[in-house]
Amino acid sequence: LVALLRDGEAVAMFPEGTRSPTGELFRFRSGIARIAVAAGVPVVPVGLLGTALLWPRGRGPRARRPARGALQVRFGSALDPPGDEGPARRQWTEALRARVATLTEQPTADAFAPGSAGTPRPRGRGSAQVEDERQQAGDVHERAQPPHDQR
Repeated sequence: LVALLRDGEAVAMFPEGTRSPTGELFRFRSGIARIAVAAGVPVVPVGLLGTALLWPRGRGPRARRPARGALQVRFGSALDPPGDEGPARRQWTEALRARVATLTEQPTADAFAPGSAGTPRPRGRGSAQVEDERQQAGDVHERAQPPHDQR
């Protein structure tokens, strides 16, 4: 991964460790900071909106093309790599998460995501926020469903 980045390749990483079961943006793992330091490259924060509608947690992706505007991708300004010390990496990782939270307009949680890297998974799944998004985009949700015989 570091060699690819040093060669100028773009790499997508998901430092939350899993998709949010609640709609909150959980704490990021610091591996992305370690990789940025090792490769000596900046990191561009990216916010993805609408993904819970198009690929619900615990299910496969929708078989049909989503309606226009159902998915949004927002890019923030690049962050230079942090210092190589633990506290600097953690502070940088929190700054990255704050930028992603601004891009996605998500509330943040003060814990790591349940089910990511050894943290326990919640008993129920879904969230009020995801359900609200589904209801607000009801026609998008319905059109995104595959025909009954293809489910």
